[in-house]
Amino acid sequence: MPNPLSSRSGSAGFLTAQVLKKLGIPYTVFEQDAALDARPRDWDFGIYWAQTPLADCLPPEITEERVRATQQFEKYGKRLVGIETNGKIVTATFEDGTQEQGGLLIGAEAHECSDSTPSSEWTFTLMVSWNDYNDFYTTTTEIPNIGSKPEILRKAKAQAQRFGEPFRSIWNAVPDDAPVWYNRLSSWPTEEWDNRNGTVTLIGDAAHPMLPHRGQGLNNAIHGVASLQSALRDRYEPDDAQPFKRALEVYESDVWERGREAVIMSDENAEAVHNWEKLKKSPLFKLGIKPRVVGDE
Repeated sequence: MPNPLSSRSGSAGFLTAQVLKKLGIPYTVFEQDAALDARPRDWDFGIYWAQTPLADCLPPEITEERVRATQQFEKYGKRLVGIETNGKIVTATFEDGTQEQGGLLIGAEAHECSDSTPSSEWTFTLMVSWNDYNDFYTTTTEIPNIGSKPEILRKAKAQAQRFGEPFRSIWNAVPDDAPVWYNRLSSWPTEEWDNRNGTVTLIGDAAHPMLPHRGQGLNNAIHGVASLQSALRDRYEPDDAQPFKRALEVYESDVWERGREAVIMSDENAEAVHNWEKLKKSPLFKLGIKPRVVGDE
């Protein structure tokens, strides 16, 4: 039976690998970066309501350092560029021209940033966001570029003139030649996808890329891996022609509904944080960081 293939070894990808390992299902993880430490630690995330499913997905003896140091069957420098499937076997093609085949391809990454200036070169880090998206534009690719990095910094400083102290003065003190990292945030309210007869699926940010204003991306990713683990434990059929198909029916029905709701709620909160009156009505004010439970008012 062909092995599962996991594209990207971020949080959801690594956790999925641990689940497959626990269940005795051989796997291979493909990471587009050249090495584990290829990019700087210029990010953070929080685990809130997903601590219990996280523990359920990991072997009890595993610690964070051991997960990172002993991960098996991982191949670096593998940027995915193409997928083909005949309904039984899926073939992944990578930028370096190599190909791998397996019984299931799990996409675990939504987007990336090409600007990886090491955080060790930063004196301080600030973030400001604004909403200049309007109904005229139908896709993010149609939004006009706001300019070079110096122009982006000037616009950020202009936005900060409306801030209270000390935040206004902090922004005013940023040097004009300071490094600037800029990205247009995007999201995708999860929709049903074609799993190619049980040979391709999505998980984590690939299944529900969301805006960061509620901090729910990782928590939903962990929950999704736990859902996949439960489905595989009950419905994985290694001797069947499509061994993952029945398990994906269960997993995907969960992630399609939960992921869509989480993305929409994060979208609403992202819009609200740019409008005080809307913010007071937002999911953050009403629910905090807790997930919505069916039956809650």
